[in-house]
Amino acid sequence: MCDQMSHYLVLEAEHGPQRAKEIALRGMPERQAARMGSLLERGSLADGMSLAIPGLDAIGISTEFFDASSDEEDVAVEVMLTCSCLLAARTLGLSDARPVVCDLDLTATERAFPGLHTRVLARQTDGKKVCAFRFSRTRSERTDETALQQKDDR
Repeated sequence: MCDQMSHYLVLEAEHGPQRAKEIALRGMPERQAARMGSLLERGSLADGMSLAIPGLDAIGISTEFFDASSDEEDVAVEVMLTCSCLLAARTLGLSDARPVVCDLDLTATERAFPGLHTRVLARQTDGKKVCAFRFSRTRSERTDETALQQKDDR
């Protein structure tokens, strides 16, 4: 997180915000796909993303995923008690925390998974108590079949 924010800030000083974002994103969608791909294929988004919680806990990120799906849409809402942007800014000694890390991560996620949409619901960098993000995708037969198969396996 700190490396990602530090790298972006150097790029921003050299190239401006838009170009810095594109440079910082190089390789990120591929890494997101490798990290998250198998998780997102495991039934609902909330179930799959919840499998990442132990790894996030290990790096000091406290988060939960909630299923907010409908018949038409598979939806996970992530609520983070630990803001990765605030954590990185504090570690780097910055007085102004900006949503650099989450913006890059959300953009990389959408690029890695074209059918997956992300939306920011709340950010601690904006003075909110938690960070909250919405992840959604249209339900597909494959997703529904996978979810049914996993329920049968339980």
